[in-house]
Amino acid sequence: MVNTQELWSVGGVRRSLEACGLPNDRVECAQLVGVSVSHDEALDWLHQGLSKAGIGNLAKARERIQKALELDPAVFERAPGADESWLLCARAFAESDPERALAAYRRAISINAAMAQRVTPV
Repeated sequence: MVNTQELWSVGGVRRSLEACGLPNDRVECAQLVGVSVSHDEALDWLHQGLSKAGIGNLAKARERIQKALELDPAVFERAPGADESWLLCARAFAESDPERALAAYRRAISINAAMAQRVTPV
């Protein structure tokens, strides 16, 4: 768990750890099991952006995705579920930057052709 940064943004994980008497902080848990972890700021921004896109807050999604890409243009390569990540990116930019949205959509379906079925053509 400590090696998967995305898990730590899920509230249920933190609550479950607390309920077991464990620390709810990634670094503290890593220390508890004797490993070190690094913080991936670009991946953190990307995760925040994709989460915002998932709930329809597209303006904030675009800001965070853009910040992630400024920090590291290859950040999507480290994102778990890259096909889903690219599809959420396409959603975030669909209204404001259709070319970028289409490029993200194409990346999503190049990874997993079934992603095309998750998009409404309009």
